[in-house]
Amino acid sequence: MSHLAIQRIDELVAFRSTAQEGSLSAAAKSLRIPVNQVSRRLAKLEERLGVVLIARTTRRSRLTSEGQLFLERTRRVLEELEAAELELLDGVGPTGVLRIAVPTVFTGKPMLDQLVSTLRAHPTLEIELLVRDVPLDPITDGCDASVVVGRPDAGRCQLIPLGEVAPVLVATRAYLARAGTPTEPAQLIDHQCLLFTDTERQTHWQLFDGEGTTHQVPVGGRFGSDNSRMLRDAMYAGLGIGVLPDRVMHERTDVVRVLPGYRMGPFDLYALCPPGARPSRRKLALSIIRRALDMSDP
Repeated sequence: MSHLAIQRIDELVAFRSTAQEGSLSAAAKSLRIPVNQVSRRLAKLEERLGVVLIARTTRRSRLTSEGQLFLERTRRVLEELEAAELELLDGVGPTGVLRIAVPTVFTGKPMLDQLVSTLRAHPTLEIELLVRDVPLDPITDGCDASVVVGRPDAGRCQLIPLGEVAPVLVATRAYLARAGTPTEPAQLIDHQCLLFTDTERQTHWQLFDGEGTTHQVPVGGRFGSDNSRMLRDAMYAGLGIGVLPDRVMHERTDVVRVLPGYRMGPFDLYALCPPGARPSRRKLALSIIRRALDMSDP
């Protein structure tokens, strides 16, 4: 393939990404290149074709009528090229950077074990794990998969159900030996509860019993954080009663359920994947997530 042909492919990619993302800056972030590089490639494409494909302002971009027609052709051409590339890549294994976003609470030994085993199995692969308690947008943040608790607005992303997660109350044996073990929800007010603080500090926990009845339980405690990993570590340190997904609490033998007849949720767990993602990369990202969270493939 000639250097000129490669340049033209780069221009088509820049055009498609700008059209899909709605702005040059969003396209640059998705492609992981500077904004001026996206702008330059788009300008060269328009100059060669002699038409304006995208009307651009400082804040957003809008397809012209010519751009809308050209976009359909561009998508077909690039999809064919990507499919041909995928056939070859699947034969030699995954390469490049795989980016996965997960909530803080799911970062533990099971996740690390899966990342290590995946890197050992694929020597040409790099992995970036993005850890946030606020869900990331796989398009704007350039993720192959982003794990979200609760059904999100998928937008243009592919929404993939992973299963259910049911947070439960937990504490160390040492804390319970020192403070006593509550036998009913109302007794939580007399305990040190580890509280999530985002815009405001938690004052109640919503629990469900075995029959599905909701209980609004007042809680208090001397320690709170807006980071679920910090709350988990505080619970491991014996500071009080915390909340963990049922799939995570088995990491340590010194942690036990508190009020085993009650739980929060369950909540649906989803993965958001960007449009146009390679099937092999999406499959690998989802496989890592499912194994780390002990969730079987559908």
